[in-house]
Amino acid sequence: MKSILTVFDDVKNFFSDLSFAIGHGNLKEFSQNHKPQMLTLCGSICGFVVVMLLLSVILSVSSKPKTNKLENIIPPLEEPLIMPKEPGISDSFQYYREQKDAWTKEDVDRWFVAPDDSMIVEIEEANNTIISDILGVAP
Repeated sequence: MKSILTVFDDVKNFFSDLSFAIGHGNLKEFSQNHKPQMLTLCGSICGFVVVMLLLSVILSVSSKPKTNKLENIIPPLEEPLIMPKEPGISDSFQYYREQKDAWTKEDVDRWFVAPDDSMIVEIEEANNTIISDILGVAP
């Protein structure tokens, strides 16, 4: 009995000789010199093809039949549909102070800060950076 390494070495040599014979057009001579190995190779390939064909036939015959597509069933309504409210402020929201349409002089003095030149330059630079990022290398 041959060792596994010897068998692998023989198989490697066979396929290297086969590729050499195919490359040099000596396939007929190679097949005559290696008749048992060629029969084994052809038998293995044919056996593999037959097994794959049988497997595909068995799977196609034994596969489950496709069920018909189910229809969408809409259950009857027990209560009428209620349309949702439009988005916005919900009714549960309560204002804690009275809303004014315009600022008073006191509100302006208290909350509004007039921008100075350094703030305007800083905002301008930030905006230019955003614009250049958006436009990129556009023409």
